[in-house]
Amino acid sequence: YSCIWADKAESYIADDVQIMQSGVARLRFEAHSLDANGQSKWHWRSNLPLKDHNGEIIGILGIYEDITERKLLEQARLEVQERFEKIAVNLPGIVYQLLRRLDGTLCFPFASEGIHYIFRLSPEEVHEDASKAFAMIHPNDYDDLMMSIEISAKDLTLWQEEFRVCYEDGTMRWLFAKSLPEKQENGDVLWHGFIMDISVQKQLDLELESKQTLLEAQLDATIDGVLVIDDPDKIVSINQRFLEMFNFPKDVVKKTDGKHLLAYVASLIKYPDQFLQKVKYFYEHINEYSTGEIELNNGKIFERYSAPVLGKNGSHYGRIWTFHDITNRKLEQQALI
Repeated sequence: YSCIWADKAESYIADDVQIMQSGVARLRFEAHSLDANGQSKWHWRSNLPLKDHNGEIIGILGIYEDITERKLLEQARLEVQERFEKIAVNLPGIVYQLLRRLDGTLCFPFASEGIHYIFRLSPEEVHEDASKAFAMIHPNDYDDLMMSIEISAKDLTLWQEEFRVCYEDGTMRWLFAKSLPEKQENGDVLWHGFIMDISVQKQLDLELESKQTLLEAQLDATIDGVLVIDDPDKIVSINQRFLEMFNFPKDVVKKTDGKHLLAYVASLIKYPDQFLQKVKYFYEHINEYSTGEIELNNGKIFERYSAPVLGKNGSHYGRIWTFHDITNRKLEQQALI
């Protein structure tokens, strides 16, 4: 046995002997061998008993189909998939493929292990049928989500949605999903994307919205006009009293920026140049505090206060302006003179 495949010679002979003794062919089985250069080769093999005109078995007919290229491609694909799965298991959320068949049914041909956390399901449970995962979607979100999937499938556009899932124990999570669809040759649509848990972010957003709403209510309840600007262009907050004091339409405020708003205020002031110079000074000296008075062209007199908005760690978040109407007090003082 000095041939390249000497280590397999015994098994080859045993196969041939069995076929010649039994007369039963061994059809289309996979075999591995080495070529003359010692390189791996894979074949589909079929071994059939070879008979003479009397029906006596006189040998073996072997048929070989070289599948080496296909096997190498398959191995490369499996290696890539294995590397991808190792990466995906360490990512937050789910990396997935979602398939919409022509009959409208859905499944996850691939779902990373994160599905255990997000949907409390295994990849195997949704491989052929995704109904268990979609059954967990909050009733108030379900119709819009399914409609968005249909639109994405029809137009082959990016799909992204925020939605809630509900668990049997009564808990709920907010999820964000994003994926790109592609049309398959048979008409199915396959999305490649990810799903991540955004519950903490949503909770922070709700808390921030609550605080913002409370702050706006407090600002609107004060008798002073209040304006907060975080740079020369961006308005952070403005209350109703400010708009009333300067006769500024609220719907216009939504379309303007801080620079144009201050320019508008300056146009109403008796000495606009002085006011604008002061504003410029504050932007160059962001930690300055200042009080003063401004007189409008219509005779109104406002007490002005300006201060930096600073965080606990000293971070600068902009500048607050407050305006208090002291017109009546000024008139009363003048009447006493």
